[in-house]
Amino acid sequence: VSHASLITVSAPDSSAGSGTVSIQVQANTSTSARTGTLLVAGQSVSVTQAGQPAIPVLSLSPSQVVLSSREGSVSAVSTSVSVQTTVTGAPFTVGNVLPPWLKVTASSGATPSTLIVSANPSGLAPGSYTATVSVLSTGTANPSSQLGVTFNVESDIVIRSSPRSLSFSASSV
Repeated sequence: VSHASLITVSAPDSSAGSGTVSIQVQANTSTSARTGTLLVAGQSVSVTQAGQPAIPVLSLSPSQVVLSSREGSVSAVSTSVSVQTTVTGAPFTVGNVLPPWLKVTASSGATPSTLIVSANPSGLAPGSYTATVSVLSTGTANPSSQLGVTFNVESDIVIRSSPRSLSFSASSV
């Protein structure tokens, strides 16, 4: 018996005459098929066991995005994020409530897909805003994947001096 750790053989006590040979094969926990070979009555018999179906893994690329805009702008800025699983066609949804400044389109679909992440600075004070987008996919090894979003709203204030340079001098008394 090759691959003896996979196959257990139960044969009749006698080596002559007819009888029944029983084999047992341990469960295959791998995703790859495996094969063992037996020699029964001088004949080679192959036993092939299929692997387990692959459990899809959900991933986002990138998993973090940083968007920037100027204070007072009314135009949203956006970027794309890929939603993938190791098996094509896994369903997904965007599963959380987002802050008003953040929008994600396609809120659901099947992999592979692309999310468009948009941030709108309208009405926001200068500063850094953060949010987490949860992408959910049942039947995957990791049913939730997180996208970190940072949105920087930069001040529109520009400080200028006139004249452009100043000179100072000091004397010691």
